[in-house]
Amino acid sequence: MESRSKSSLYIGAIFIVLGLLFLFNNAGIIKFDFIFDNFWPLLLITVGGLIIYNSNRKKESYAEKITFGDRSDELKDDYINASVTFGDYKVAVDSQNFKGGRLRTTFGELHVDLTKAKLDKGQNLLNLDVTFGEIVVSLPKDCPVRISASVVAGDIKLPSKKWDGINKRAIWQSESYDSAEAKLDITCNIVFGEIKVW
Repeated sequence: MESRSKSSLYIGAIFIVLGLLFLFNNAGIIKFDFIFDNFWPLLLITVGGLIIYNSNRKKESYAEKITFGDRSDELKDDYINASVTFGDYKVAVDSQNFKGGRLRTTFGELHVDLTKAKLDKGQNLLNLDVTFGEIVVSLPKDCPVRISASVVAGDIKLPSKKWDGINKRAIWQSESYDSAEAKLDITCNIVFGEIKVW
């Protein structure tokens, strides 16, 4: 999973640098015509290679689903792993042995409905990452949960507390978390936007 995150970081960095080069070139600040005329195919080859490498990596035999645009799923999978680049992602989990997973969106909202899910025994980890947008999680009643949330700029709303501003981090856990046989750890990270877990 770490190598997947690194390759996603490299792809993002390549697109940011490319965007800046086009912006500077179009504004006449710095001319990069030689680079664009001669070396832009290398960029396409690099991005394509990273995507192929990334698509062949699997964790626990669960393939990551990557899509563009709005998406809505009802899942019975015990482990979920998906990514939406541009658009909202709404997922309702109906697993009876939910083990967690990882969901990401770059620009959009991530809505996760766990109200019908039952946790697998032990500690189950769910990572939610959004760059620009919102994370909303609906929990089952009396769910033994610990939530770790961080936001660069925005709001964090957890069951009984609220934080807002710049570079906020919050940790909250339910009263039943420590003694529960089956528990859920949720990590929410967002750059700009809002995190709501109920």
